[in-house]
Amino acid sequence: MKKTLLVSISLVALFALFGALALAGCGGSDGGGKAPSLVSIAITGAPTTYATGAALNLGGLVVTLTYSDASTTPIELPAGTVIALDAAGSLTTKVGSVTVTVSGYNPAGTGEQTITVTVDGKTQQFTITVTGHVPVTGLTLTSTTAVVGTPLTLAATVTPTDATNKTIVWSVKAAGTTGASISSGVLSASSAGTATVTAIIANGLTATTAYTQDFDITVTTAPLDLADNASYDIPAGTVSAGISPVTIGAATGGTAPYSYAVSGNPAWISFNATTREISGTRPAAEEAAGSFTITVTDSATPAATASITVAYGAVSIPVPADLTITVGVDQGVVTIGRSDGAETPIVLSKGGTPNTLTLSATGFTDSTWLLDGDTATPIGTEGSITINASGYAVKKHSITFTGWKGATFYTSDPIDFSVQN
Repeated sequence: MKKTLLVSISLVALFALFGALALAGCGGSDGGGKAPSLVSIAITGAPTTYATGAALNLGGLVVTLTYSDASTTPIELPAGTVIALDAAGSLTTKVGSVTVTVSGYNPAGTGEQTITVTVDGKTQQFTITVTGHVPVTGLTLTSTTAVVGTPLTLAATVTPTDATNKTIVWSVKAAGTTGASISSGVLSASSAGTATVTAIIANGLTATTAYTQDFDITVTTAPLDLADNASYDIPAGTVSAGISPVTIGAATGGTAPYSYAVSGNPAWISFNATTREISGTRPAAEEAAGSFTITVTDSATPAATASITVAYGAVSIPVPADLTITVGVDQGVVTIGRSDGAETPIVLSKGGTPNTLTLSATGFTDSTWLLDGDTATPIGTEGSITINASGYAVKKHSITFTGWKGATFYTSDPIDFSVQN
């Protein structure tokens, strides 16, 4: 009886041992060192449009690998990855240790094509559209002329309008005498002449051949010009006062060097042909406004000229309230001086100010004021008189004073004044 029970216990223990070993074996096969297997792949960023004959450019394509343990690994093909067909008609590239195979691409076909990406037996598909290549057949330059010193943005119309590639890159083929250069599609030239430029459209003729076309551009010198400016005009000033010097801007265009000259200027206005500066001092006799001309001449044959007109304003004359007679003791002449000591001409205005002028003489008897030398009709016989512009003709007038001081008779020099509307 004891022997039978011992055998039974031993059998149970043996079975338990086998079971533990079996469980241990099962646990080792699922997670005890075996690498997770690839379950699926997904693709993003695949280019979708190609021209007939173009290589399959997969730069930017991302293949995401998903494994049995739910982990993922993205693999991105570098920009510029161009895959060529192998002998089997597939396209293969390798990123690290991962081999990516692409199939289904027919570079000679057009329309939609289904592309299959395979990694370790797992596949994913995407669709591309292959368009027929429309070649460039011609270019029409927008402008075939340029001006020295003025940048010209080069542009051309592409024919046909639906050409596959239309981006133009410009270069100078022959500058000639123009000194032409191109930067970012903008042509600059320093001298007149003819420059030849080349337009290049990459893959414009075929999917792998550029389209090129040459153009001649005529470069001319800008017309001679002397720009006018209101700041050159000389404002109204006062007599016997210097004007603020004005410098005329330099000429442009034409053919340098230039020469400058002045004409029609009053004697009191000077022009320096080297510095182009206008200066001068207006004398007492120069009251009116006027203008004169500055002319520039270039060195071309025949020479070109350009000119501007510079204006100068009328004198702004302050008029005193009165004049005072001062007697010259040692001579029989009365000297008339203005009370403010100024020597500028006297101007009265009918419609503005000042419109009156007071003249006075003191210490005289039998005083007489004569207008414009008219001895028959004195305009006053008092020691002082007031002249109102409204009663006088618009022109320059002259007044003379006579009077007695004791036994001596005095006559003044004429007093000039002008009347304006």
